[in-house]
Amino acid sequence: QAITESKTALQLGGAPGEMRGLIGYAYAASGNRTEAENMIAELKRLLPSHTHAALDLAVVFSALRDRESTLHWLEKAREMKVSDLIVIGQDSHFAEMRSDRRFQELVQQVGAPQ
Repeated sequence: QAITESKTALQLGGAPGEMRGLIGYAYAASGNRTEAENMIAELKRLLPSHTHAALDLAVVFSALRDRESTLHWLEKAREMKVSDLIVIGQDSHFAEMRSDRRFQELVQQVGAPQ
């Protein structure tokens, strides 16, 4: 249902990266790796003009439980000055990352509440 609702939001003009990130996250969380990877490819095509796509890529990779790629894209989002990074410390998409020292350092660097 989350996938259907997110696709509808995308068709109605929702933020292209963020909607694809949520769709990719839902696919990954439901075990549909192929569709999650399709969303990853779409998000990468949005870069560099849609910088938020870097954060959305991190969201999808977090659902795939790929820590290295999640951290890579979070760092890219920091480099691109994506303002939404300010909430990553409390973002449920990154709950499993909270124990990672590198994630904790990134949270501190961007001034995110924990």
